[in-house]
Amino acid sequence: ITNRSMFSSWYSLNQQGIDFDIRKNTYERAAGITLPEMESFFNGFLKGRNYSYLIVGNKKMLDFKVLDKLGDVEELTLTDIFGY
Repeated sequence: ITNRSMFSSWYSLNQQGIDFDIRKNTYERAAGITLPEMESFFNGFLKGRNYSYLIVGNKKMLDFKVLDKLGDVEELTLTDIFGY
C-alpha cells in the first residue's frame, strides 16, 4: 500500500468491518497452501476465462513463437501503452 492509497485502503477495509492489516493473514495463509488447494482455487475462479497479457521488453529478446501459443499477439507502441 503506497502513501497515496493508504487512506482509501484503510477506509475500504473499515467499511467491511476489518480494523487490521489483512495482508498479514493473506501472506501467512499463502505460505502453507497446498497444491490441491491451489488447483481447487484455479478451477473455481480462473479456469475457462480469457486473459490479456502485457509484456514490456526488448522485442529482440522475446520468443514470439512461444507467445503465439498463448493466442493472438499484437505489438503496441509506447504511445499505445503509456499514452505519450
